[in-house]
Amino acid sequence: MSRTYRYSYARTLAAAAAIGVLGVLTGCGAPEDGPSGAGDARQKLQAGAVSLSYPQGWTELPAGGRGKADAAAVLVEGTGKNRDEVAKVAVQLRFMKAGDAGTAAAGAMASVQPGAKIKGNKQFRIGDRDAERIDYTYAAGTAKGGERVRGVDVVTMDPDDEPVLVRINSTGDALSDAEINRIVDSVAIAG
Repeated sequence: MSRTYRYSYARTLAAAAAIGVLGVLTGCGAPEDGPSGAGDARQKLQAGAVSLSYPQGWTELPAGGRGKADAAAVLVEGTGKNRDEVAKVAVQLRFMKAGDAGTAAAGAMASVQPGAKIKGNKQFRIGDRDAERIDYTYAAGTAKGGERVRGVDVVTMDPDDEPVLVRINSTGDALSDAEINRIVDSVAIAG
């Protein structure tokens, strides 16, 4: 992982700690029991009509600590010898002009890091809404052969027929396939 990439996440975490804000958006960060029931508590991230669950122990980023387009985001960094492993989940509302999930998915693919390799995309449903999952990888930083970042985008439409994007990025083994799938499966649209 490039030094700049790692330090930008460290600065983000430091800003979140300094401000002392973990529940910036209404309803964010509330514990939620996972599908397997008691003892499997998860946190809930809410942005507009979009909600999803993520593992305990992640840090919710305040508005000044996340990307300009992100309505809500959470981050986790590895510890010990795995401290360079990072995962982030962000929600972008109305991230582009589109009339359907397919067009919005094409826009999401176009916004992925230049040089990314699209590994596949799959259409599915979130409730009664069309959605698309896009899997990709790219090298972090500018160095050739830099740390590989794994990305999964979930694109759908909100109740106002505006496109929303849930972007999951991780390095190393910060997120397992099962955990990524669990986050994707937890995405819900109210209304």
